[in-house]
Amino acid sequence: MDRTTTAPIGENDERRVMTEGVHDFLARHRDALVEELSGWIRLRSVAGLPERVPDVRRSANWLAGTLRDAGFPSVEVWDTEGGPAVYAQWCEAPGAPTVLVYSHHDVRAAKDDNWDQCPPFEPVVRDGTSTAAALPTRSIGGEAGYTVLERLWTRPALEVISVIAGDPIGAGRAAIPSVAAADLSIRIVAGQHARTVGEQLRRWVADTISDRFDYQLTVAEETGQEPYRTPDDLPAVEVLAQAMREGFRRPVGRMGNAGGGPAQLLTDVVGAPVLFFGTGLPEDHWHDSDERASIDVLLAGAATLALFWDRLIQV
Repeated sequence: MDRTTTAPIGENDERRVMTEGVHDFLARHRDALVEELSGWIRLRSVAGLPERVPDVRRSANWLAGTLRDAGFPSVEVWDTEGGPAVYAQWCEAPGAPTVLVYSHHDVRAAKDDNWDQCPPFEPVVRDGTSTAAALPTRSIGGEAGYTVLERLWTRPALEVISVIAGDPIGAGRAAIPSVAAADLSIRIVAGQHARTVGEQLRRWVADTISDRFDYQLTVAEETGQEPYRTPDDLPAVEVLAQAMREGFRRPVGRMGNAGGGPAQLLTDVVGAPVLFFGTGLPEDHWHDSDERASIDVLLAGAATLALFWDRLIQV
């Protein structure tokens, strides 16, 4: 008599089945997901421009509709001073941890004549890469005595964003301009504080510029953000690393996020640590002309988040 024995399915087998199921779903719906994202990209939802207010509103409504379609039972569009914000809530898993997901649906301004590959806000798919809109930008300061990674993530930076003087448009007058203006962007790191750095800048300008010149210095302290570092011992960090290994099917590491953001404000308000996850690559030209995003990387990121939520419940 033949006897067939079936071994019980272990946790690793269940994870493997789930991982393959997520990747299979994304592969089968790849074209539909790209088309849906392309529709969102076509909205010129540039924050801070009066003529783009309707587009920012359309972007908020688009996101709200997508969240409703995804199954969120409570979705609201809030009118705020800076523009419409979207809030969605799903609290249908008793005993599961509460997670706040924060991001932005508006984008930065883009000049059409600076784009060579295609116009901004007109997505084009080429070799698995979508070229279209605006994502975060990073830069490296040349500070001697520190490694590239230290300069990227642990050292402060001051960048000159713009300098305007004379006659930038039209025929020049061959004269030294009497008025010039410059915009600076300052990135602070652990151990620094926005208000203190603002005072340091004021003192430096006062000590450096001769009293033979008049000047006006405006420090936008209301938009300054305090530095933040995700705690090294936060269990969710390892959970995200495991989900990334499954989502990207590659070894993973941890990196810093050299940019401004309200992470410290968020953790102070909600009383919980902040965990970062992104899918942008350095070659994607973040916040620059001909900006792009790899569709394969975006799908791997989607797989990572789908697998992350399931793992997070077990923490």
